[in-house]
Amino acid sequence: MVLRNHTFLKYCLIGVVNTVSCFSVIYVLLDIFGVDYILSNMTGYATGLLVSFILNKYRNFRSSGHLGKEFFLFSLSFGVAYAANLAALVFAVEMLRVDTFLSQIMSGTFYTVIFYILMKHFVFRGYKEHMQSPLCRE
Repeated sequence: MVLRNHTFLKYCLIGVVNTVSCFSVIYVLLDIFGVDYILSNMTGYATGLLVSFILNKYRNFRSSGHLGKEFFLFSLSFGVAYAANLAALVFAVEMLRVDTFLSQIMSGTFYTVIFYILMKHFVFRGYKEHMQSPLCRE
């Protein structure tokens, strides 16, 4: 149980690093350089995607799985979560007329929940089985 909590803590810390990197890029592009809100969002999430994959694969899940396969599954999961994020973002900005930066935060929360569920149950599911093994030691 302690190891699970440790892994969850690492996942949360990676999420903080990922979120800070993502929203920093969005903020700089949107508010400093005046880049379109959708392009700012896409660039921010692409940055966050790379940071999250690298840290989760090598630091959190310590996966020795095939890099290409795991990146494909990770990217697929990201695509699903990002599509939900983008739909929520456009809806908030265009239909509800919510401020573009506030909309980024709201849609980002939606994205985070969906992506977490997919990572846990789809991308790194082999780690979950490994974690339940009595032979697992850190």
